[in-house]
Amino acid sequence: MKYFKIYISLILAAAMFALAGCQDLAVDNTNAPSAEEVLGDGEDLEGFLAGQYYRWWNGTQKYDPPMMTGVMANEKSASWGNFGMNDMSSFPRAAFNNDPSYSDIQAVETPWGNLYTAISSVNDVLRAINETPEIFEGLEQDRIDRMEAFSRFIQGISYGSLGNFFDQAFIVDWDTELLDDAGGAIYPPPFEFQSYQDVNAFAMAQFDEAISIAENSSFSLPESWIRGNALSNDEFIALAKMYKLRYMVTWPRYEEERENLNWEEIADLAGEVIDSGFFQSRDPGESFGHENTFSVQADGDLWWSGPHSLGSDPTWNRAYYEFIGRYDESGQFEEWIEGPYVDRREFTMDNPDARIGTDFVNVGPSAFDPARGEYHFSEYLHVRNRGMYDAGYSGAMQHSRLAEAAMYRAEALLRENDPVVLPEVVDLINETRVERGELPPAMVTDGWQETFNNMRYEYEIEMFNTAGSLSYYYRRSIGDTYETSNGVAWGGLTEGTPLHFPVPAEELDLLQMPYYTHGGSEGDVAPKAPAESEMSERLKRVLSNPEKIVREQ
Repeated sequence: MKYFKIYISLILAAAMFALAGCQDLAVDNTNAPSAEEVLGDGEDLEGFLAGQYYRWWNGTQKYDPPMMTGVMANEKSASWGNFGMNDMSSFPRAAFNNDPSYSDIQAVETPWGNLYTAISSVNDVLRAINETPEIFEGLEQDRIDRMEAFSRFIQGISYGSLGNFFDQAFIVDWDTELLDDAGGAIYPPPFEFQSYQDVNAFAMAQFDEAISIAENSSFSLPESWIRGNALSNDEFIALAKMYKLRYMVTWPRYEEERENLNWEEIADLAGEVIDSGFFQSRDPGESFGHENTFSVQADGDLWWSGPHSLGSDPTWNRAYYEFIGRYDESGQFEEWIEGPYVDRREFTMDNPDARIGTDFVNVGPSAFDPARGEYHFSEYLHVRNRGMYDAGYSGAMQHSRLAEAAMYRAEALLRENDPVVLPEVVDLINETRVERGELPPAMVTDGWQETFNNMRYEYEIEMFNTAGSLSYYYRRSIGDTYETSNGVAWGGLTEGTPLHFPVPAEELDLLQMPYYTHGGSEGDVAPKAPAESEMSERLKRVLSNPEKIVREQ
């Protein structure tokens, strides 16, 4: 009998829990406790739970998949073969190679495996709380509440990430029956693939549960659970609301899905996050630009991220002009965005946005291979995270900024009141547009469309290189709202870019299901691409069989 990979891990966890439930609770604690002892002891189970945010981080914030999704979103640019970057950011866009032999298959295996490991682990904790409460005797109720709330929080961010990245996934809660009365695995499994919409809905319910538990308790989170953040009860609630808000806005794949979100609820939740003072109370850290920021602390060893490390290295990637060129006054950006991709060349901007000079600097010509397309080239590098990078991957990693919640609220108020622009909307935009960008203030008289463009520009500039894959999730459903003077629309994902990713091939193998994928002309893809006539025959041949560039990783 074949079991698929995730089911094996879930079965083993359930079986271990069942075994632990039969143990004499008075076990001898020698050196390292066994799995049975961990699951049969409340304090050890608490320690086990403490590592699960790191498991989520490991699956979503390091090199895979953020290095790939960042270039897919046209946030950054790179033509190196590592991490699927060249394969998934070249023009014309190609399908993701969902084959076990693909050298960068870890782009989908890393999130899938780590997220389900975190889910399985917190399910063990929730199962113990609900089925064997006696193992927690002697622990204060607040500590038990903290374990339950944090477990639901991990479920929320894990299922939120599964629903954002994959087209479908399994939903397995602590009370999903995986074993029969004899202790054997139930087969076929008692669950099936659920749509990304349903996975996101389940995540929302877990956030609500986590928030409700915390609101009816009084506990604090140790600094090690979310590294560098010893959170009070109220701060944990604000953090859970921040993540819920992010996943509420970023799950849609299509403009229609985004338009039909509950924008009234989003506006209210964003207002709660802003008013909580959570961002304003954070330690700004030692490096530039971390004010009003929620950061996780890198340690130079286990805790680090792709956007904050290689994202600050000029030889690895550059900031793409599509994200940073909107206000260029040299005339070169319009020529760049309007012309054929094959003719694009890097250039020096004349940009009045002060952040093009602080957050982004000109570091000279790109080090990429011109045979792969000079449209990859850019002279600019994002340096807001450079402090962490220069310190050997240590220090504050800004993971969310106050501007994120502010722009979610601004977008919600815009959509709710179209075509009216409320004064609050431009006030929210000007917090960063004027204070950090030193640009002329947005005005209600600018009109709805220009205000919407100003809102999304602030979001994209302020959230550049923060949470892994965030620019990709944000862009895919917001549409081509920008337009040049010649009527060229731009700003969404390039046509042929996958809107999400398939279940990893290894899982499909074990399920005896055929491989499938998204991208290029296959599956669910974005609706914008360069015309075929724009690609020279020579370049098309180069792009169809790119040579791998070997770089030290």
